[in-house]
Amino acid sequence: MRLFFYSLLVLPPLIDSVTVRTSYGQIEGFQHRIPNEQVVNVFLGIPFGKSDRFKKPTPILPWNGVLRARAFGPSCYNTFLLTQLQSRFSQLRAVDMPDLKAASEDCLSLNIVAPSLPNNNSRGYPVLFIVNGGTFELSGASLLGYDALSRNFVNKGIVSVTVNYRVGPLGYLSTEDRAFPGNYGLWDRQLALLFTREVIREFGGDPAEITVIGEGSVISAFSLSPHTNRLFKRAIALSGSMFSQLSIGANCKNDSDRLSVYFGCHSSDKCTPILEAPLDDLQRAVADIDRLDNLGGMRFLPRIDHDFFPESLDRLLHKAPPIPTITGVTQSESAMTNFYSLLQGDRRLVVPLGRQYSYSKADLVRLIRSLDDTILGQELLSFYANRRTKKKQDASFFLKLQAEMASDILFNVPIYYEASTKSLRHGWPVYLYMENFYPFPTSDLPINVTSYRNISPYIYGTFLGAPYMFSEEDRLYQKQILEGFTSFIKSGRPTVNGQQWLPITTENPDRYMSFDVQSRMATGFMKDAVDFWLGRIFRRRYRYKNLDLYFPSIVL
Repeated sequence: MRLFFYSLLVLPPLIDSVTVRTSYGQIEGFQHRIPNEQVVNVFLGIPFGKSDRFKKPTPILPWNGVLRARAFGPSCYNTFLLTQLQSRFSQLRAVDMPDLKAASEDCLSLNIVAPSLPNNNSRGYPVLFIVNGGTFELSGASLLGYDALSRNFVNKGIVSVTVNYRVGPLGYLSTEDRAFPGNYGLWDRQLALLFTREVIREFGGDPAEITVIGEGSVISAFSLSPHTNRLFKRAIALSGSMFSQLSIGANCKNDSDRLSVYFGCHSSDKCTPILEAPLDDLQRAVADIDRLDNLGGMRFLPRIDHDFFPESLDRLLHKAPPIPTITGVTQSESAMTNFYSLLQGDRRLVVPLGRQYSYSKADLVRLIRSLDDTILGQELLSFYANRRTKKKQDASFFLKLQAEMASDILFNVPIYYEASTKSLRHGWPVYLYMENFYPFPTSDLPINVTSYRNISPYIYGTFLGAPYMFSEEDRLYQKQILEGFTSFIKSGRPTVNGQQWLPITTENPDRYMSFDVQSRMATGFMKDAVDFWLGRIFRRRYRYKNLDLYFPSIVL
């Protein structure tokens, strides 16, 4: 994907103000004119809760007078410093990303963009509840803006809601006991969803017709937790699953203890400095400490806390109500983080720029042996490093195999496992997709593949808050995605190019929508990875003592 960044996103002028009355008080927003001369109502920075450090959020109390909701609320603390992002995306400048320049712990707010005219249906418009994913380390509703949402969804009769929520240590630091149980960021989003259901009718929305959408695994979490999975009707999970090691923390206390040592404590159990540290100090500390040496390289993740997740993920899935779901992947989810890393470069999967154009089979073999020196490691060598092919075996070839292995373990296999278990075992309507549109022969990645967040500009009009300039092919591709998603949001029966998007079934367990300039139904969703991992490896799992390190939550 080639991204074109501008210093300012110029929006059409604001026009008349608009006020609604809710059970919490009056809210004043403004009207925004989109290019086709339609007008939408915009309400920004509506508080829905209060957040105390390392505690669950509490509901907002009613207010007196009129709440002015004409500007985005402050972002929550982000793990990434702006300078870290700038060092990896040279096109980004501070003016492009105002949401990351300042943060507050009093940050729990949401934004509502709605049609200005009432719906002919007395129940109201369907609602799209958007959770902007960021590997539990990056968030900010203002990164999504409101102009593209107005054109892509509100213009089609869908109320859109975006949310600020806690991430990083403020969202997930845990001592793995009642003192600091973790999962605060998940509770933030649950509270935002409850607040939305309570007030959305006053904005023209139907609380019984909420679809949740988001990148990463939070939508998967919503579908599994009994605290959330009856609060919405449909789900669109973009490139993520709670069954991935990227999403569930096996070392939550270790992460927290490492941060505590930075502040002079022996552990996080009784570390007053962490409770009292200014936000800037906490942010610098997180930037300075190393990441735990695991495959995903993530830290401060959700955990099975016996509260938000009262049981194992597999048992929760077994008990969850069936929810119509769209989910899918890009061609190489891990390419973005492996070769153009937003993370600190101390993960074993990261290939620095200076090594990318000389990457060889020997490098891939060394990586696999460093990950696993058991019988399973030999299987990985055979399947990935020693693959027979007539293709030219140059650096690009072996980088693709490296990214394929990482993508299979961290994305493709967990996503398909969750989708197929929900559909084939428990009767959920599940619609798979794969993104195959990659129009630019040159890019900042050493291999030409769609990767994580590829879909963002086509939904939100931005990438990490910076505007995206569309080509004619981009517009055609965007049209396919938006038709598929909006038809699903409105009816639960998605179509693309006027053709039915079919769910997976026992007879057709691997069919999917191949998103492209001319999208079509296809079969063989990640077939090689699924056959290797869920077929060959898991069927003989008794042989592989390290399998749980790769897939800690998958049960077959």
